[in-house]
Amino acid sequence: MSIEFPVGKDYENGSIKDVLHDLGFHEDGRAFSKDGRRYSYEGCDKYQSYIFSVTMNPLK
Repeated sequence: MSIEFPVGKDYENGSIKDVLHDLGFHEDGRAFSKDGRRYSYEGCDKYQSYIFSVTMNPLK
């Protein structure tokens, strides 16, 4: 079950890791953690450099 996190910001010179860090995610090996839960990155909804949202999959 995927979870979508709204972003609504332009990341002209940034990477997806910058977006995830701004959302409060921290790198945890090959996954990302936030609020004690681990997630894998699935994708993002964007137009050029503007990121609308990021989709993450919770890991068990």
